[in-house]
Amino acid sequence: HSGGTVNEKDYTERECVHLALMHGDGKGVAQAWCSLGRLGGGEIRGEHFDEKLCYVKALSLDQTFAPAWYGLGLSGGGSVDGTAYSKMRCWTKAVEGDPTCGRAWCHLAQEIGPEGGAEVSGCTLTSKECYERAVNCNDDSGCAAAWYHLGLMGGAFVKESNRKAKACYEMALGSGDEDFDVGDAWFKLGCEGGGDVAGAGHSEKDCYIKALETDLSAPLLPQAWFRVGIAGGGTVSGMDRSAEDCYGEALAANPGIAEACFDGGDVAGSEHFKKDCYIHALELHTLSRSDAPTDYLWYRLGVVGGGTVAGEDISPLCCFRRALEQNNKYPDVWVALGDACDKGVELGGRTYAKKECYSRALGLKADEASWWAKLGDAGGGTAKKKYFSRQACYEKALKLAMMDTEAQALDKAVAWCRLGMAKGGRFGTKTYGPLDCFKSALQQDENCALAWEKFAEKIAGGAKGLLDGHTYSAAECFGRAVEID
Repeated sequence: HSGGTVNEKDYTERECVHLALMHGDGKGVAQAWCSLGRLGGGEIRGEHFDEKLCYVKALSLDQTFAPAWYGLGLSGGGSVDGTAYSKMRCWTKAVEGDPTCGRAWCHLAQEIGPEGGAEVSGCTLTSKECYERAVNCNDDSGCAAAWYHLGLMGGAFVKESNRKAKACYEMALGSGDEDFDVGDAWFKLGCEGGGDVAGAGHSEKDCYIKALETDLSAPLLPQAWFRVGIAGGGTVSGMDRSAEDCYGEALAANPGIAEACFDGGDVAGSEHFKKDCYIHALELHTLSRSDAPTDYLWYRLGVVGGGTVAGEDISPLCCFRRALEQNNKYPDVWVALGDACDKGVELGGRTYAKKECYSRALGLKADEASWWAKLGDAGGGTAKKKYFSRQACYEKALKLAMMDTEAQALDKAVAWCRLGMAKGGRFGTKTYGPLDCFKSALQQDENCALAWEKFAEKIAGGAKGLLDGHTYSAAECFGRAVEID
């Protein structure tokens, strides 16, 4: 795309395109029209062609030419041979013609929006599925934005592994895509506690500073300043900024101090500091009679142990109830409520047992291994109108834990132990008995005390203690468990 030299004469890209249109034929002419559109249009034989008309000319010659459909979408859509095509339809035609065009998949996903869908080659795809196709295709162009949006959606199962939000932001920032505005992605990676980008580690504060030094969007600007302030200040664009400087910048960008306090409470720091932030934010919301939702504030205050708000002592359980009274489709709060209640909790005129809280959470979000384990610990229950026994819950928990590339080895080992304690069950295509489950747990993490203890109990009951070529006695296994604890 930069021109070249022919017979010792240098030609710019635009000159090459002009010559191709003047003297070329066949598919090369369609490609030349597309290139002229990408360059913003131009004059051919005394007639001016704008960007959109160039793409239309290309498609009038070859309606299967995916790059021209992609370009026509970027220019707002248009009419080809008497048929009008919207931006979405143009990008649909582009990916139907070339399923490896990552940028087209990404633009199609953005045009669909969070609730819509688009029909591609007879299949209706959601925006998330389009982003997944963008990062799975061979063409990496435009994938940075796709990775970023998948991060916003909580992650996805792509490139044969389960990528959580943090991994998606790392991939977006490490893509090297010069057309991607990285500021918001740096901010989001900071919210995940920092991470590794292109082989270099970045702390949470590093990420917020990177966000401030790049192209951070206006709504996130005060939050980034506030979070750098929480972390004690830092050097931003070559200037040393104290915590007070950062708070001043945050409040100058967003005078809504309650929102700033809310953001402050969600940053790594002492639990006491977080609690003060949540309490301050809730009190200011009350005083200002703000109609902004406070469900998240109540939830976070409950997580850090509750507190005194406007003179009233609020327990963690009460915090979670208040959060759900505002938003009963908040799965994390249902889990927290289940953890906090022993015999049940009253909410909205009815009493929910512990297992019902976990069931409600899983009905809203069914891909959290630890939540399935909690439902199993509570004896099993219903999720999405289907009943799951204790054993079935542990099977689900194990499957999700083993799929999670970011899960700790100990988490996977404990998932195997739970299934073993439920008399075993299925994983993949194989059925595992309790002894097999405990062995699998130790193969995941030999420092799992629970697995050694349960393995010892089986050996003491007469089972053979063979594991990875070594035969263990019950005493050896109990000893390992005690040593680890």
